[in-house]
Amino acid sequence: MKNVTLIHPADRSTDDLKLVYAGLGLEPITNTANANLLDAVAESERTICLGHGVPQGLIGTGMRLCVNETFVPLFKDQPNNIYIWCNADQYVKDHKLSAFCTGMFISEPQEAYVFGIGATPEQLTYSNRLFSRLVNQGIKTGLSNWRLAEHVLTHYNDPTNSAIEYNRQRIFAFDGGCVTYGHLGSTPAPRAAAYTAA
Repeated sequence: MKNVTLIHPADRSTDDLKLVYAGLGLEPITNTANANLLDAVAESERTICLGHGVPQGLIGTGMRLCVNETFVPLFKDQPNNIYIWCNADQYVKDHKLSAFCTGMFISEPQEAYVFGIGATPEQLTYSNRLFSRLVNQGIKTGLSNWRLAEHVLTHYNDPTNSAIEYNRQRIFAFDGGCVTYGHLGSTPAPRAAAYTAA
């Protein structure tokens, strides 16, 4: 893949996300403390950000934000970005961006405990790997944000896995800060119908 910047801060707890870019020929930026991320993003047509985060951005080396509001002007020129971190949807919404992204995403036992999700460690691993592989498939086949969200939500489905059931409600495609595909409550976003008919 050409002209793609991949930011995945080194963190063993997010190793399952390596499956997102497996076989894509992308070299992740893992040491965000020593990288000039703004320059890398400025030279790209697409940016993929993976890891832990908050509504204000992606957490990097040293528990500091490595992707924050200073990236917004660059991201506005990249409508096919992927942001996979907890509460990335708030970042996208607040800055009116276009992207495939996640909201609060249960990927670890501590998160499951805090949110009252009764998933076993094995179920969490299965959830993480299934999600990552589905995103990888979508990237490889060149799916748009909307089609990527549709693909993931179609196949990331297991009623016996409470982490998957929780996370399914928090997978979105956005266009200019508005949800174009994803779940609001238990139903697809209203604009999804217009895309399906097209």
